[in-house]
Amino acid sequence: MNTIFNAKVKLPFNITYQFNIAPRFQFFYDRYFTSAERPNSNPNDRGTNREQAKRFNWSLNNTITWDQTFANRHHVILTFVQEAEERQYWSDRIEARNILPSDALGFHNTQNGDKSVSSFRTDDNHQTADALMARAFFLTMIVIWLLVPLDVTAIRLLGQIILMHGSLREV
Repeated sequence: MNTIFNAKVKLPFNITYQFNIAPRFQFFYDRYFTSAERPNSNPNDRGTNREQAKRFNWSLNNTITWDQTFANRHHVILTFVQEAEERQYWSDRIEARNILPSDALGFHNTQNGDKSVSSFRTDDNHQTADALMARAFFLTMIVIWLLVPLDVTAIRLLGQIILMHGSLREV
């Protein structure tokens, strides 16, 4: 099962808070049986496999953003993020071989498998992580006016250059 729950709230002073959490559940089952009574089979490599695994993961994210413009020229965005996650995994696997006195019960009788040719495995994991981040963005719009005195000759020369490049049509 995968899902994401999220919320976004606009707060005063151009502050936005965003939250999301994503839990994940996963289940795995393997039930396999091959009878040792099958023709041309060896009881040491025939039998049953019984495996089960469960996984539960989640991640959490909190984000606060402040987006402000001052004097229609200066734009500031500050972002702060906090994240956390956890991963958990549990699994068991039994490979029962040479099940005595009979393998008629299949994977319901794994305890009667010959321990010298059978295998047993378990795996349990637990991991956690967290992170913090801050980011600042600043943009300013400064317009610089350049005043250059131009005489009539310079203006005519500029007009001819523009006409040569085809940017303007002569009227």
